[in-house]
Amino acid sequence: MTSAVYFTAALILAAAQTVPAVTDPIGPARSGQLQCFTPDTSRKMCSALAAYTSGPAGAVQVRADILMAPASLLIVMRSSTSVEVRAGAVCGRVRARDIEASSFAIAGRPVPQQLVQLTSPQILSVMSSHINQEICATFLSNGSSFGTQVTIDGVAHPEISETFIWVRPNEGYAVGP
Repeated sequence: MTSAVYFTAALILAAAQTVPAVTDPIGPARSGQLQCFTPDTSRKMCSALAAYTSGPAGAVQVRADILMAPASLLIVMRSSTSVEVRAGAVCGRVRARDIEASSFAIAGRPVPQQLVQLTSPQILSVMSSHINQEICATFLSNGSSFGTQVTIDGVAHPEISETFIWVRPNEGYAVGP
């Protein structure tokens, strides 16, 4: 579950490569597109789907549906947090209240909130080393896909690098293994 937690943290907030960073990292989101992480284009599956919405005074909210480990159980966590675009990167902090407010589904069926409340302390425990740390993701164009360059409190973490593509909601992409 540790790699899923790192991946989750980077997704809730959005690989060192030698390609230029995208100057408006969430530009496609402004036209309604979603980020599909680790895409399987033949099956239209993503390990996570992230959507951005703009609020008052330039605030940006990211909502992510994330496949949790083990993938075979089809546990999907939906979480939302505030982020900001700064110097070409999407930055935010994983907050305990965001994890506690997350919802879950197993094989497409909602998990009762009482069960979620019982499991959120375990999730928080696993993620505790990154709670309230600033996580920034710079998106790097790689042809038709993008890579992420992630920093946590200013320190590069190439082990959490992921690839993604932008997709439209009507294209039928879903979260799954």
